[in-house]
Amino acid sequence: MHGVPRAFTRVQGLRGDPLARLIASHGRGTDPYPLMEEIRARGPLLRTPFTWVTVDHGLCREVLRDKRFGVTAPSTMGLPRLLHMLISRTDDPAVANPVEPLAMVVVDPPQHTRYRQLVAQSFTPRAIDALSTRVAEVTNHLIDRLAGIPHPDLIADFATQLPVAIIAEILDLPADTHLHMLEWGHSGAPLLDIGISWRTYRRAIASLRTADHEPRERFRKLRACEAGDNPSVRPEGTGGLSRRGNRAW
Repeated sequence: MHGVPRAFTRVQGLRGDPLARLIASHGRGTDPYPLMEEIRARGPLLRTPFTWVTVDHGLCREVLRDKRFGVTAPSTMGLPRLLHMLISRTDDPAVANPVEPLAMVVVDPPQHTRYRQLVAQSFTPRAIDALSTRVAEVTNHLIDRLAGIPHPDLIADFATQLPVAIIAEILDLPADTHLHMLEWGHSGAPLLDIGISWRTYRRAIASLRTADHEPRERFRKLRACEAGDNPSVRPEGTGGLSRRGNRAW
C-alpha cells in the first residue's frame, strides 16, 4: 500500500511532478505552498501519471458534492494480483484502519448512508444543545489554563485539547484517556498519507491496535445499557452495529 507508491512518487518527483514532490515533502518541514501554487499554475485540473490533482477550492467542493464520484481504498482498487496479495498479507483485519473499509470515509452508499443514519439518531436537538454548552465550558477552561503557562503553545495546549476532550465525552471515555487519545491520533495519522515508510506504518498499526482496546471495553459495557442521547450508546443499545461496524465510525 505504501512501498510501491513511495518508490513511484520518488521517481516522479525527480522528473519534476509537482504532486509527487508535494507528497515526498510531507512531514519533512518543507513549506508545501510553493508546490501547491505550482500545481495551481498548471490549470484547475492537472493530470499526472498516477491521478488527477487540483488545488482549486471551487472544483474540490464541486467534486465532493457530486454523487457521481465515490471513494476507494487500496484494497478495493484495480491493482495487479501480486499487489493485492501483498496487501492482504500486511493488512490486519483486527485493526480499525482509517483508510480501509469499514471506515466511514472509504465506504459509499448504501453502507455509508446506514452508518450516518445510525450515528445521527444520537445527535438529537437536546444532545446537540448539551454538547454546545459543554464545548463552551471546555473552551473557557482551556483559555483560563493558558494564563498560567509562561510560554503557551496554541496547538499543543489548546487546539488539540479541545476536540480530544469533546470526542472523549461523545464516546463516553474517561478524562484520563485524553493523553492516550492524542498519542494514538499522532501515531495513526500517517496512515492517511501516501508512501510512508515501513517503520512508520508498523508504528501506526501498533498504535491503532492499542487504541482499539479502551473503546472496545467501553462499548462492551454500553451493550448492557439503554440507548440514550450519547452517540456511542444508541447504536450499541439498539443493536444497529456489530462490534466491527461500531469500530468503523
